[in-house]
Amino acid sequence: METPGTVPDSINCHACGAVIDLTGQTGFTHIECPRCEALSVVPLQFGNFLLLSPLGIGGVGTVYKAIDLSLNRYLALKILRKKLASNPEFIETFSREARAAAAVNHSNVAQVYSFGEHDGQYYLAMELLERGSLDDRILRQGKLPEADVLQIGAQIAAGLRAAQLRGLLHRDVKPGNVLFNEDRVPKIVDFGLARVQTPSATQKIPAEQAQPEQIWGTPYYIAPEKLRGQPEDVRSDIYSLGATLFHALAGRPPFEARTAGEVVTKHATQPAFSLKTYAPTVHDYTAHVIARMLAKNPAERYESYEELIHDIHEAQTVLKSADETRAIVATTGERFSLTSILGTIVAMVVCGFVVWFVWINRVAIFRLESAPSPAASAPSVASPASPPTGTEAAPTASTDDVDFTEDAPWVKTWKAGTLLLAVGKCQEALNEYSNALFLSRDRNSNVKRWIYYFQGLGCLAAGWQSDAHTSFVKAMNLTSKSQVPDQIGTGNFADTLARVMLGELPVKTLEDAVSRMPPWAAALSHLSIGFRRMDEGEFGAAAESFRRYQKLPADDRQRWAFNLQSLADKLARQCDGAARIVGEVNNLEKEGKFGTALETLRAAATNTAFATLKTVLLTRESGLERAFEQQREQSDQAQEEAERQRREREEKEKQHAVGEKKLLQAEESELAPLWQNFDFKGALVKYEALAAKLQTAE
Repeated sequence: METPGTVPDSINCHACGAVIDLTGQTGFTHIECPRCEALSVVPLQFGNFLLLSPLGIGGVGTVYKAIDLSLNRYLALKILRKKLASNPEFIETFSREARAAAAVNHSNVAQVYSFGEHDGQYYLAMELLERGSLDDRILRQGKLPEADVLQIGAQIAAGLRAAQLRGLLHRDVKPGNVLFNEDRVPKIVDFGLARVQTPSATQKIPAEQAQPEQIWGTPYYIAPEKLRGQPEDVRSDIYSLGATLFHALAGRPPFEARTAGEVVTKHATQPAFSLKTYAPTVHDYTAHVIARMLAKNPAERYESYEELIHDIHEAQTVLKSADETRAIVATTGERFSLTSILGTIVAMVVCGFVVWFVWINRVAIFRLESAPSPAASAPSVASPASPPTGTEAAPTASTDDVDFTEDAPWVKTWKAGTLLLAVGKCQEALNEYSNALFLSRDRNSNVKRWIYYFQGLGCLAAGWQSDAHTSFVKAMNLTSKSQVPDQIGTGNFADTLARVMLGELPVKTLEDAVSRMPPWAAALSHLSIGFRRMDEGEFGAAAESFRRYQKLPADDRQRWAFNLQSLADKLARQCDGAARIVGEVNNLEKEGKFGTALETLRAAATNTAFATLKTVLLTRESGLERAFEQQREQSDQAQEEAERQRREREEKEKQHAVGEKKLLQAEESELAPLWQNFDFKGALVKYEALAAKLQTAE
C-alpha cells in the first residue's frame, strides 16, 4: 500500500491535551501519552489533512480517515494511486465527475466536499461514514431481514435518482459501496469512479473473452450490457442494485463460480435464479421486483427510479400487511408459517417414535433378519419397558466446557480479535471474531456462544447497538433458564452474560451472585455490567464496574477472561469524562442555559473516542435542542411584545401631542390680552392650569 504524507513533529493527546513527541515514529502505529498513558494513533500529514488510519483499499486508491485541519472536521480522504496522475485523460475525466458528484445533495448519497492535488497525488475529500457497509452486514449476518433490505433498496434508489438528475451514473453499485452513517442511514458512495476506466462504447467484449480487469465494476453485480460493450444507462445501475439486494436477501450473489471470469460469463449469458430458490420465505412481490431488476434485456427492467421506488414501496406494503400472527420470524428475518412448523414437529415426533420402537425391539429385528427361513420359530420380543443393558448402554456425553488454552485455529484467531479490541481497534477485532466463528464451525455451540459474546462487546465499543443485540441473541442458549447457574463453568456462563447484556437478566441479580463466582467469571461479570451501565447512560456506575474488572489480578488458569483490562481502563476514563460532562449539562439546564448546555454536550460527543459513549451523550441532544428552541422562542416573543408596547406608547404620545398642540393654540388667544396688559399673575395662573392638562413630555 502506498503511504502518502509524513509523520508530523508532534500531536496533542486526545485524552489530556499533552504534547506527544513523534520523532522516529511510524505512521498509523500507536504511541502512549507520557502524561496520562492514553494510546494515540500516529498520524500522517498530507497537505492540509491529517491521516489517522486506512479505511479501505481499492483499484483507484486508498481511503483514509482524516481530519481537515482548516475546518477541523473528520472526513474520508480518498487518495488516488500515483501512477494514475500520469494519465491526463484520467485526471480530466475524474475531476469533472468529482465536481458533478459534489453537486449532488441527497441524504442517501455520501457528500463529496472537494477534489484537489498535493505533492503529485490527487485526492477526493468525502463524508466520513463509520458504521460499516452493507457488505459488512451480509458477512456478519448472512441473510438480512426482508424489511431492512427493502428499506435500504428504496433509499439507495432515491440517492441514485438524485445523482441521475445531475447527469451521473454510478456504474459500480455493490454492497461495498453502500455505507451507513451514525444513524444507520444507508448512503451510496464512489460516484464517478466507475466511469474513468470503462471500455469505450465501441469496444465490443465477447462474454466468453471478458476478464474482470477489463471491466471497471465488480463481477458479481455487473450489468450484462456493460460486458458486451453496449451503452449504459440508468437501467444498468438498476441491474447492479438488484444484484446487491439479491445478495442481501439470499446471503449469496445471483451468480457464483470458481473464477471471476466465469461469474462475468454467467452475468452475460445466463438468467439469474429466482430469489426464492435461496430465500424461499421472501414474499412473492419482493421476488418479482428483484427479478425485474435483474432482467438480462434492459428493456424488460424498470425504466426509471420512480417506477422502481414505487414497486419497492408496494413490496413494503405487502410485507407489512402480511398476517404476522400466522408466522414466526427468525432472527435472520426469515418467516415460517405455523402450518409448516407444526408439520415439522409432527414429522419429528413420528420419526422419534419409529427410532424408539426400533431401538427397544432391536434384538427381535436382528433375529428376524438372521432367521434361516420364514418357517423358523419367531424370536421373543423384548418388553418395551426394558431398558438397554450391557454393552448396548448409551455413551456418556462429553463435557460442554470450553478450553481457551487449546492449540486450535479458532482460539488463536479469537485471541487476536480480543487483543485488537483491547487497544480499541473495534472493526479489526470484529473481523477476527468473524473468522473465529468460521474456524469453529465444527465445534460445539458453547464455543460459538463465547465468540458471539465478545463480538457483541466489540459492536458496543464501536457504537453498533443493533449489531451488538444480534450477537448477544446468538450467544444465548434458548434451552436454558434466565438465571445465574449454581455451578458456573465456561460451558454455561456465556449464556448468562448475554442475557444480562440483553436486559433479560437484571444486573442486580448478576451483582448479587459475584461473590460466589470463580475469579474469571466475576471479572467478566464486572466487565459486562460496565458495558450495560454505559449503554444505559449510567456513566458513573459504568466507570466503577470497569475499574473493578481492570484492577482484578489475572487468574493464570483463565487468563483469557482478563484480556480486555486495558480497554476497560480506557472506557472507565471515558465514562468519568462523560459523567462530568453530564453533570455540567444538568447544572446548565437547571440554570436555563440551554444553548451553553447544548454546545458543551456536542463538544464532548465530538471529542469522545468511543462511539457508544457518543451515541448515549447525543441521546440528550434532541431534548436540549427543544428546550433551547422554546427558550429562544419565548425570548423572541418577549422582545416582540416589548417592541409592540413601545410602538403603542409612541403612537399614544403622538396622538396626545396633536391634541395638546390644539389646546395650546386655543389658550394662546386667551393669553394674548394678559401679556399685552402686563398681567403676569393672571398669565401664570392660566399656565399652571394648562400644565395640569398636558401629558406629553415635550
